[in-house]
Amino acid sequence: MIIYKDIFTGDELLSDSYKLEEIDGVVYKVKAKMTSESCDIDETAIGGNKSAEGQDQDEGVDASAVTGLDIVINHKLTAVTAYSKKEFQTYIKGFMKRLITKLEDTPYKDQMSDIKKNMQKFVVETVLGTYKDSDWEFYAGEKYYDDIDNSTLILVRWEEGDTPYFYYFKHALEEEKV
Repeated sequence: MIIYKDIFTGDELLSDSYKLEEIDGVVYKVKAKMTSESCDIDETAIGGNKSAEGQDQDEGVDASAVTGLDIVINHKLTAVTAYSKKEFQTYIKGFMKRLITKLEDTPYKDQMSDIKKNMQKFVVETVLGTYKDSDWEFYAGEKYYDDIDNSTLILVRWEEGDTPYFYYFKHALEEEKV
């Protein structure tokens, strides 16, 4: 399994358990779905034995579940306050500058002009070209509020009616095989 981590904070943002669609060599587009996970405790895992304790006894614990987008739940992503178009433009300029600086000492250094060009194309055409404050949602890793200026935002857009798609900047992720 491959875990994709934020290149700046080390936060786990994604895994290869999802189908990744690569856009122009710089963005991963990932389809998410609503899910519900039980938070119930399996009493047998902690030595509980209903047959010895009596079937009718209510332990006073209500069943509970967490409902949300599978990627958010599985990778403990943090919802980020919505950005206006102008605020997003300010963020993305700083982010791209930090990312390009970080990539200068990597094997990607020879591909920098294509990476910059394709990232700018994605931001201008896909994001800013369709930007309405209510159309895009933002998420980040668990450490986002510890280091807002150095975290990678994950862009989410609901398409095809009610299907959420997550957009990750490929070069802002580092792969870890587990």
